[in-house]
Amino acid sequence: AFQKGFRLRHLGEILVAKIHDEYSKIVDKVQVRIITDEAQLAEPLEEARKIYRERDERIGKMTDEDVDIFYSCVLCQSYAPDHVCIVTPQRLGLCGAYTWLDCKASFQLNPHGPNEPVKKGKTLDPVKGQWEGVNKYLKAKSHGNLERFNAYSMIEDPMTSCVVGETELIIDGKPVKIEDFVNSHRGSENYTKSSALTLKEGKVEQEPIVAMQRFPAPETLIKLRTKSGVELILTPNHELVVDRWERLGWVRADEIGIGDRIISLSQLGLPSNLPEMVNILPDDFRAADQDLIEKIKTQLISKYGSLRKALNHIPIKLPSGVKSIKMGDLKTIASHLGVDWEVIKTQIKTVNTASSFVKLPERLSEDIFYLMGLIASDGSITRRGKYEYHIDFINTDERLGEVFTSIYLHSFPDRNVNVIKRKETVSKIRGRIIKPTKPCFHYYLNNPVLGYLSEYFGIYAGSNGKRNLGKMLDLPKAHIAAFLAGLFDGDGSVRLRRYQDKWEVGEGYLCIFDKDGARHLQLLLRRLGIVGNLRKDRHVWKVELHGGNLSRFAYTIPSKHPQKVDLLTRVRQLANEDNARLDKTQREVLPYYVGKAIAALPASKKVLSPSTLFYYKTGRSRPIISNANKVLKANLGVNLLDPPSEEKKHSSLLETHNSPEKLLSLGLQERELQGEERHRSIIEASLKTDYFLDIITKVENIKNNGKYSYVYNLTLRNVHAYFVNGGPLIKNCGCFECITAVLPETNGVMIVNREFTEMTPVGMSFSTMAGTVGGGIQTPGFIGMGKVYITSEKFISADGGIRRVVWMPQGLKEEIKERLEKRLAEIGEPELMDKIATEKDAVTSEDLVKFLQEKQHPALSMPPMM
Repeated sequence: AFQKGFRLRHLGEILVAKIHDEYSKIVDKVQVRIITDEAQLAEPLEEARKIYRERDERIGKMTDEDVDIFYSCVLCQSYAPDHVCIVTPQRLGLCGAYTWLDCKASFQLNPHGPNEPVKKGKTLDPVKGQWEGVNKYLKAKSHGNLERFNAYSMIEDPMTSCVVGETELIIDGKPVKIEDFVNSHRGSENYTKSSALTLKEGKVEQEPIVAMQRFPAPETLIKLRTKSGVELILTPNHELVVDRWERLGWVRADEIGIGDRIISLSQLGLPSNLPEMVNILPDDFRAADQDLIEKIKTQLISKYGSLRKALNHIPIKLPSGVKSIKMGDLKTIASHLGVDWEVIKTQIKTVNTASSFVKLPERLSEDIFYLMGLIASDGSITRRGKYEYHIDFINTDERLGEVFTSIYLHSFPDRNVNVIKRKETVSKIRGRIIKPTKPCFHYYLNNPVLGYLSEYFGIYAGSNGKRNLGKMLDLPKAHIAAFLAGLFDGDGSVRLRRYQDKWEVGEGYLCIFDKDGARHLQLLLRRLGIVGNLRKDRHVWKVELHGGNLSRFAYTIPSKHPQKVDLLTRVRQLANEDNARLDKTQREVLPYYVGKAIAALPASKKVLSPSTLFYYKTGRSRPIISNANKVLKANLGVNLLDPPSEEKKHSSLLETHNSPEKLLSLGLQERELQGEERHRSIIEASLKTDYFLDIITKVENIKNNGKYSYVYNLTLRNVHAYFVNGGPLIKNCGCFECITAVLPETNGVMIVNREFTEMTPVGMSFSTMAGTVGGGIQTPGFIGMGKVYITSEKFISADGGIRRVVWMPQGLKEEIKERLEKRLAEIGEPELMDKIATEKDAVTSEDLVKFLQEKQHPALSMPPMM
């Protein structure tokens, strides 16, 4: 970070900006002083601790009986539509983040925000903590799903804690429907090994999943559509990041309007993975290398005495005179011989299926993916039998057919291609009527390896008629670009026209016949930093490219079509020319706050007009990337948007003229512009992000009418947001800090915090319980809560209080040790500290009971909980 220009002062600038952003209604000026001398730090640190102690003592001395008003918190209704937190002086919200004083301050800052005063009203049960006014509020705010709530009980009416199932997320580098992910992992903990795509400090990252939720779907849902063609159906309270003049922040779906701009994915950075071809092929493909087979036979005879004896020990069939061996059998043999499969597979050069022998290419090359792109555009694949594939490619340009033939024969030198010249006839491809205006050339071949690869990577449509191009999402960028080049050469186009002699209007597009395939094309393009707009055009779906996205496409895609190569060359020329420039797109638009920074930088007056600066300063328009770059260039003398040179346009890095790699390599320069650096750093940071502002073009309130039974959500470990449907960033479940669960065998309760990922004595991990307890559903015997509530006088006081605690993770016990010892001393039982077990003492309920009996834990002799 230091080498890239990050300095301590930037921490101060971040704090200033954040405080202004969060507390603009009560803060006018902020000054930050960073102290690095430990000796000088002692005095201000003690002053800060004193202020915190006074705050804690103030709230610590307050009781629920001291106030007539509690506060609500409905922040989590974005994913759990029926959830309501009631925050009291002695009970925090479930997340542990909001105290009664926090909620009071929040309401005073924003009366229309997530926190509202709730009059207690008549006390219905002082022991369990139930009030008439609270119940009325709860029923209204939970949409009638919750009628009462007991603040001090986890047995009777405890406190409670999305998107529809077809919503797609990127999990472990692949697009997955959230419904399929949640349902396939219900009852297991395997989902905690997966990660979802989120945004952290402006950059795309993968964040571990710690919990998943499925809740009954509400009757009313919100459907949003953006200019890029993304559609999203979610609950009215679910929040997205929206750019408005006041701030870039979270906004409920039912408060979003047409014309709003939301944060959407522009650059999909994922770790690349190129599998080895032998690892992809199924186990019943047969290795047909005679030298390898003879070598294996010799080793079997050497170890077992004869081939017959060997087959008595190894559960496979290996007839005499065999000329090939199933891959699966070969793995079994390798295991019995003690030979490393990684060594054997390098010797497999030829495979066969029922009747076809194919010499394998040395690797999964870009050329193979270019071929599959051509087939996906103007071709078809028919599977005959288990692994026999008939492949067709039809095009009117004989030169492209020659390219197809040349690349195929180079990749598979032992195979043949047949070609037929067809006259103008009407034909159908996948049910689509094709009316060629000139003769076309039909190339056809049989190849089980190329056919299976096409199926493996989602190019072969299969019986359901749908592709799954998302399977290619984590491939190296060069392979993705090669596939898109084939698709473009076969069924894509570029058009250029001049608009009023001012600038060039460019349009490129890729065509595909199904909507899911088109959405995955959008994702593949975003792996390359290219944003395409999705729309339907009669019988096909188009992913359209304009402006800067078209120029990025031209620099990135290695087209081999003679005519289209010329068009892409022209696009690159336009991107390089000063006087002839391509039109702007929404991808080029930056948030309002960047415009404020531009207007405040003195260098902007040298390169931008007064009217432009006025519009930026007053929020009449948002800034664009090229203007931000002009200002930085005037300030630093560096052009951050220089397009790549001609010889680099097909490099393996696939750099574009706004690539994050290039931007990050520059960093903040060593310039002493103290009064300007904050504004300059804001502008620079805006050019390094992996998101853009997508315009909302349609908002609908839709009735469920039983179409969706459930809505779904995930909880990520640290960053509580994730990308959906290849674009929008939505809020996820922040979840509670801890869960308390009854252990009937012990007559007590266990507490587990979300940082503890192992199994607990109740037989479930935190993540499993979180999926059960959350979502606005009251679950007797389970309750979510904050860590501070554990040592509150009101902690499940109606059920026996702190004396009921029999188990908690060691880490949690250490974290709250000081407060827990103080609380146990207050009730006269300091020895209880050693009687509370951790995972080091017991993991199962049986072991826990033994531990509690040895320690004579008071919970064993208390009245039954249930």
